Amino acid sequence: MKGIAKKLKGRKTAKNKGCRGFLKYAAGIAAMMVLLGTCDFLMGPKELSGGNVTLRLGPGNGEARAALPDAVIAGLRYKVEFRGPGETVINRNLEPGSGTLRLSLALGEWEIQAQAYTLGDVLAGTGTLAVTVVPGEAEVYIPMTAAAVRIRYVKAAGSGDGTTWENASGDLQAMIDEMGAAKTADPLIDPVVKVAAGTYKPKYKPDSSGRPVLAANDRDAAFILRPGVQVLGGYAAAEDGSTGDAERAGRFNADGTLTGDIYRATLSGDFGNNDTVSGSGKTLTITNNGENARHVVLGLDIPGDGTTILDGFTITGGNANNSGPIPMSLYYIDPYGGGGIYNSNASPVLTNLTIWGNSSGVMGGGGMYNYDYSSPRLNKVSILQNKIGGGGGGGMHNVDNSSPVLTGVTISGNFSGGMGGGMANDNSSSPEMTGGTISGNHANVGGGMSNENTSPRLDGVSIRDNTAEWGGGVFNSNSSPVLTNVIISGNKAIDDTLSYGEGGGIANIDGSAPVINGGSITENEAVEGGGGMFNYDSSPVLIGTVITKNKVIKGRNGYDNSISGGGGIYNEDSSPALINTVIAGNDAGIYGYGGGFYNTASSSSENASPVLINTVISGNRTAFLGGGICNDNSNAGTVKMLLINVTVAGNAATGWSGGAVYNEGNAALFIRNSIIWGNDDEYGMTFNNYSNNLVVSFSCIEDNTSWGIVIGVDPFEEWIDPYPTIPPSPPGAIASNPLSWTPTDGGDYRLKANSEAGDAGNNALYPNTWAKWSDSSGDIPAAMKTTAFKTAYYDPYIGPALQTDASGTTQRVKTGSSNLSTIDMGAYER
Repeated sequence: MKGIAKKLKGRKTAKNKGCRGFLKYAAGIAAMMVLLGTCDFLMGPKELSGGNVTLRLGPGNGEARAALPDAVIAGLRYKVEFRGPGETVINRNLEPGSGTLRLSLALGEWEIQAQAYTLGDVLAGTGTLAVTVVPGEAEVYIPMTAAAVRIRYVKAAGSGDGTTWENASGDLQAMIDEMGAAKTADPLIDPVVKVAAGTYKPKYKPDSSGRPVLAANDRDAAFILRPGVQVLGGYAAAEDGSTGDAERAGRFNADGTLTGDIYRATLSGDFGNNDTVSGSGKTLTITNNGENARHVVLGLDIPGDGTTILDGFTITGGNANNSGPIPMSLYYIDPYGGGGIYNSNASPVLTNLTIWGNSSGVMGGGGMYNYDYSSPRLNKVSILQNKIGGGGGGGMHNVDNSSPVLTGVTISGNFSGGMGGGMANDNSSSPEMTGGTISGNHANVGGGMSNENTSPRLDGVSIRDNTAEWGGGVFNSNSSPVLTNVIISGNKAIDDTLSYGEGGGIANIDGSAPVINGGSITENEAVEGGGGMFNYDSSPVLIGTVITKNKVIKGRNGYDNSISGGGGIYNEDSSPALINTVIAGNDAGIYGYGGGFYNTASSSSENASPVLINTVISGNRTAFLGGGICNDNSNAGTVKMLLINVTVAGNAATGWSGGAVYNEGNAALFIRNSIIWGNDDEYGMTFNNYSNNLVVSFSCIEDNTSWGIVIGVDPFEEWIDPYPTIPPSPPGAIASNPLSWTPTDGGDYRLKANSEAGDAGNNALYPNTWAKWSDSSGDIPAAMKTTAFKTAYYDPYIGPALQTDASGTTQRVKTGSSNLSTIDMGAYER
């Protein structure tokens, strides 16, 4: 063949009997999955000219067409990897019917590896070819070896060898082990264990080398996953396997539960058949489980290549409760964690599972414990009503670099006596969760989720109706999670005596810097501080987030009447950045500071320096100080707040002072391009200002000079009515009934067309370029230059957000000679 040197060891011609035998089964793609042998798979003609390579997906010509007929080729897709000079790696995919793949290869030695897959992502064949690429052209075939599937069948009452449904085995672990050994002997096979409806209990425990030892009803017994083996439940006991595969997929709901109990395959550690599970979340109890297996399922050294699968089971009755480690030389299996599933350096695929009614001791993970680089993939899994006495993760605990990927997972009704009622993440364990729900869980800290030294990512998740003393929905300690379009609602931070609780929706402490992009924090409650969010020594970044209808409940209904604050956000020794965010309709309670936002520094060595840009603070309420904002440096700490294009309207301090803002001590407040209008307190005032550090620039503030407020440099600020449409404001004399005005999250704060606040701001005061954050003028407090906002300025979330107003759609600052304009005051651009 001109222009190419081929190395095809053991290559067969298109006439070989293996290929003709393959044709016998060509009517269905499944045939490729049951044959062993070698067939030539045509990847050509392959035209080389100066290193330019063309791969065409067959059928080729002549007898090569017979090797893989069109009907089979059309049903497969291919992954092709080219490895060449200088450690070059090129990956390409060929979809069914895609035709031609063209690419340019450097001259020299190359190895081409091809894998064929069915549309159901089952490996159908593999092949490797070594070539030397030189100028010229040639027709190249890659010899493909068909991958095989080996299947074993299990029924609860089976007594056979498992080779058919009629001859099903009753020993699930024996079938898993047999298929595991077959996979080790021949890595090209794709072993499957199919399990009919029924209840299965572990009767083997691992010995010191990990081998199973018969030990029926032994608490160390567990089902042990084997690398590369698929274990599939959800078959009816009467099925023969031919129609069962086609029907099985439709038996599972979106949350992984089954449509009918006749298909339920249960892996149970309840040897006495007497467990009682009652209640949910805080009221959850699990009794009569003292004799149960410590772990129902064990994953030990399972690679994350997607070939080890547990699919279609209910897993229940595990009780990992403190009795010394299971003796093994190769692994340390902790008896305190992972009652349902325990993974150590194991990353199986877990699908269509219900993990229910399991419990654990102080290591946690009542439902699942992922340890030591264990990152399983969960899809359509429900983790329900699992319990731990202490530690972390009533539903799931991820520790020591374990970062599972969760899609469409429900974590509900779990209990932790320590941290993370639904999920706990520790020590560089950063799971990714897309969709799904974390609801109705309870813990002392982090009712829905707790994070310590981690950076999980959540997208489109609902975190609701969880309870804890700190962080009813989410608790972060030295953690930087990214929450995108996450709904945090209906959570509570409350203790049993109704006297303590902080961060109803989310609590951030000890250097946490979460990014919250979109979504909402709504209708959460805290006893003391931060109905929506509590920040201590933290720097969260919020972009396009709605914080509304959250409450601090101290002083109500007989609760403790001591001081509390931050109906929307409580901020202590922290420097958050809020961009395009709405804080509306929150309530700080009868004795609360800051209906919308409360800032304080705990000591003279601490500072609180929040930055708010394009943010609306409206319709918030307190019966004490600062309906919209309260800045308090009574502890002599540094409190500096910067408002840039912020609208503060329709807020009320119904029982005392500072309808819009209350500045206490020497707290500093910088107001730029902003509107403060239509707020009220008991005395009919907007501001109550005791600070000399108030700087107002190019802003519109309702006249309040009787309280000594210093209006800034713009000569028009007292006379420009921005004409915002605000929600019904409280009357001036409301002290007789401080609860008579209800906070509202309504109101339209866009400027009217004839508002003099339009084009009345100052473009130089808006931080749409980094240079404006690195100036040395002194207008930007030094503390703000060290916040998460500065370090994350070029983050892909923040940069685009600063180009728009609070709506997220209208351009904030227009530049260029053809459309030059001055920025409007307030959160919205006309």
